[in-house]
Amino acid sequence: MEREKEIIPTLEQLREVADLGRDLIGPEGVIASKGPFERFFARDQYFALHTLVQAYRTYGYEYVPMEDIGKAAVSGLVHMNSDGLLAHEAGTREQGYPFKIDPHSGVGRHYGAVDVNALGIISLSDMYELFPNDSEMFECTLPAYIKMTQWSIKNIKEHKGMIGHTYQPEEGEIKGSREGTLQDGHLAILRDNGDMPEHPIGYVMEQAMYFVAMRGASEKLRFIDPKTSHEASEAADTLKETFNEKFVYDDEKWGFGLARAVDNKGVIHTKNIDELIALGFTFRGESILNKKHEKHAVGIAEDLVDKLKTPFGVLRTQGLDAPTVDGYEYHGKSSIWPILNGLAVQSMERMRNLPSVKNDKNKSERLHKCAMEIAKNTATLIVANKTPFETRHINDDGSIVPYVEFNGNGKKPFRNAEVQAWTVGIAAWLYAYLQANDVYELQL
Repeated sequence: MEREKEIIPTLEQLREVADLGRDLIGPEGVIASKGPFERFFARDQYFALHTLVQAYRTYGYEYVPMEDIGKAAVSGLVHMNSDGLLAHEAGTREQGYPFKIDPHSGVGRHYGAVDVNALGIISLSDMYELFPNDSEMFECTLPAYIKMTQWSIKNIKEHKGMIGHTYQPEEGEIKGSREGTLQDGHLAILRDNGDMPEHPIGYVMEQAMYFVAMRGASEKLRFIDPKTSHEASEAADTLKETFNEKFVYDDEKWGFGLARAVDNKGVIHTKNIDELIALGFTFRGESILNKKHEKHAVGIAEDLVDKLKTPFGVLRTQGLDAPTVDGYEYHGKSSIWPILNGLAVQSMERMRNLPSVKNDKNKSERLHKCAMEIAKNTATLIVANKTPFETRHINDDGSIVPYVEFNGNGKKPFRNAEVQAWTVGIAAWLYAYLQANDVYELQL
């Protein structure tokens, strides 16, 4: 018996859901979400812009005018500190900013994230390529671009060849209980035995992101600032060397794979979607993996998908073997994030251009098939929820429900952003990607 047409989710419904967040993205910048976080977050802004740029450059889909994207990319630079680090978060008391407010400007800024400069550099590199004749934008952003690059070079030197992070805890928090990455909830990363990680710590996806950022900055600054260009190139080389030495492992218990993170005690092995995303953060077809390890990239990706796939066909954030603290599942093994699933799809598609893959039809087709399946299921999940939500929780019975977190007195809805800017960005990208692959009906 044929299914009734009206109950089949369609690609146009995905576009309509993505459109619910159109007013979050404009020339003045990106508002992180509607509801609990209606203010500037660098990570949210630049991930949203990056995905929208990819939709336009790869598939010709212009969600909002590219001129607005360019202006939005510039807007976040006002929140950079004197060292050249972008603010993780900025806002006024009226916008709900919870920390210390500058009495002169009325704006508070928090600099607790490690990935933001990579995102800022990558976004501006995109803008320079999209608008090669916009000398005004180039000239007004170049000083910040150079400062972000120099901050990154310094951080890599200070952390012995890695982009590293040490969280300074708020009053009452435990050192190591928060991470300065996209997965920034409490207790997002634990050691294999469940212990708190020992900072300083380096994260897998951020190493790959900064590798791409440093390669791009070196290219863009070659004739403008040869010294910084050379140092950025060396920093990228150093990241690559350190990554292949410290993050790639092969042992009897864990097999062959990428570390979730490397802290002061060594490798953290737990399977995580960030590892899959890191595999495909490439610059002009070059991966952070060296030639020796790159030939294993598809096998690592397939193993991760196998370990992370839920009954619904989307990927959970962490593998089922990951240690967690009861009640804190914001980025745990029961959490599902559309942005992370979309970035994983992008990663697998970019991996098809790696030297060890592009001439191997079998490997390339396997990656594409896997990417398409996750893309369709992620799009269906967004459409089924009728909103570009931030996160969902999958129960043991396979049901998917809004996320709640233990708060000491019971459970409460937490960070329940139902219109999230980076989900808007990835939904728009998924729409363009699936349309380019002639997918117009989704899956139930």
